[in-house]
Amino acid sequence: MIDLNTLISLVIFLSVVLSSLFTMVLIIIKKKVYGTVSIIIMSLYIISTRGIFFLSLYGFSFLFYFSPEVNLLLWEISQVAGFITLFLTFIFYTMLKNYGSLKPLSILFIIFFFGLLVGELLIEDSIKIILYDSTLPEFSLVNPFLINYIFCPYLKIIIVSYLSLVVIYSFLIWLMLRVKRYEKGEGTFSLTFNSSLAIVALIALIIYILTSEMIFRQLHFIITAITTIIVNLVIIKQPFIFFKLSNRIYSIKIYHKSGILLYSYDFENNIDIERDSYIWGNILIGLNYIIKEFLKEKKQIEVIQTRNSDLLVKYDTEYGFAVVVITSQKNKLVEILSKKLLDAFRVEFESVLNEIKDLNKIINIKDFLEAKELIEDVFKYYI
Repeated sequence: MIDLNTLISLVIFLSVVLSSLFTMVLIIIKKKVYGTVSIIIMSLYIISTRGIFFLSLYGFSFLFYFSPEVNLLLWEISQVAGFITLFLTFIFYTMLKNYGSLKPLSILFIIFFFGLLVGELLIEDSIKIILYDSTLPEFSLVNPFLINYIFCPYLKIIIVSYLSLVVIYSFLIWLMLRVKRYEKGEGTFSLTFNSSLAIVALIALIIYILTSEMIFRQLHFIITAITTIIVNLVIIKQPFIFFKLSNRIYSIKIYHKSGILLYSYDFENNIDIERDSYIWGNILIGLNYIIKEFLKEKKQIEVIQTRNSDLLVKYDTEYGFAVVVITSQKNKLVEILSKKLLDAFRVEFESVLNEIKDLNKIINIKDFLEAKELIEDVFKYYI
């Protein structure tokens, strides 16, 4: 008969693996919803390394008994997989800090610790397996509290240092993102909740490594599984979550070739964009006068950069209008959505745009009030 500890661990183990597989299949089936190849690859990579590779090996190492040698090997491989997952998390937070860019010098220290850690794991007897029941049958489901792993002192120091560094750095970056860029807290609950749970899980793992008390290993396993399931749900519900977190849309403006502003939509007030407001404000005034020239040219200016923001411009030469998107930084997703908005605006207001092709026609901007719904539909993940 399966005891309660084993049953709970098994249910959690199966839940996280099945939810991860389901999420990966759903991403592949609905790849068009995710917009870009990079989002699809990033999502699949995070799910596979954390939910499939790491947690599967981790769970197998103490939920199933094969032999001391096999279980020890599974545990060691799971540790490497877990450290790789943490390393990717570190890179992810670094990319969020730098609007999607990655500065190599910021990760050298982590790479150094990671190299030491893997090297120490390869040394014989750096980890020992302890069986509290010598009669365990091979290839069987067992109580997780019957299998324990002991780390040598030197490995303990390296692992605890590595985990502590990742926890501290990730927390500081998360805090910076929360305070400086998301003052209202909008769209950050999942990140906040998941980051908090992840930090608790890592603290539990640190305590386990230092004390070998298996209750903390179970706590780490359960919380990590919960955070993985949350990540899966977030990726399903918010396909563009990574680009959204590392990028902000401030304003969208649609101009006629005469220079008249047909519609303007502001997403938010932001300190960074206010610093640049006098710069891109002047640029927008200039666009009023020269946009008709851009619409005639084959080589058109598509991106205007300022210190804290980018102005992305998409043109429709047939109907004589342009969509200007002011964003923290241009990326593939913003380009795709801008083009989608351009096409949707042309279809929605085709008859009106036809009428005002003649510059002598009077333009009534009230005809374009429904552009609000178009913008909110196309850029819904940024609202």
